[in-house]
Amino acid sequence: MADDYPGILSHSLEEEADPKELSVERYKWENSSEAVTMPYSDRLLTINVFDDGPISPKSSHTAPDTTGIINAMPYLEEMFSKSLAETEKAVPEKLLLLLERYAGNGIQLPAHEDVDDTVYGSLATYRKEIIDELQQYVKNHSVEELDIAMLKALELSGNKEVLLNAWTEIKAALE
Repeated sequence: MADDYPGILSHSLEEEADPKELSVERYKWENSSEAVTMPYSDRLLTINVFDDGPISPKSSHTAPDTTGIINAMPYLEEMFSKSLAETEKAVPEKLLLLLERYAGNGIQLPAHEDVDDTVYGSLATYRKEIIDELQQYVKNHSVEELDIAMLKALELSGNKEVLLNAWTEIKAALE
């Protein structure tokens, strides 16, 4: 996307990710039929890019007779062995998004007024969903750790007073 596209969507995952948590490997095969095992790293995010030459309408991800066989099982086993506790991150952008939604000001999912509180889209369901999500984080970490991350995120907000009130309500529900 263009550099002037609003938000972070004008950047790739590789550009936005913390370099200390990212491993990107690029492999290029030209007219060779190899059997390989897809590698992985001990970092949070592993991206393997396989370039097997020109695009082919005969195959979705690999051109016939170029890369050969890619064994992805060790890679998948390693990725699935990582638990949520090891991989979830309380990043400021996500925390602020959750606080905005809890306050009823979410841009992506605005809270609907005058609807049944059991219907998805009502402020009550959004608030319950956010508390449930943050309870899962607290189960794997702690309220104190979340509080530190949330207060750091709030420092970046232009709507600090409203979001601090939302955090105070959420924190009470978590304790």
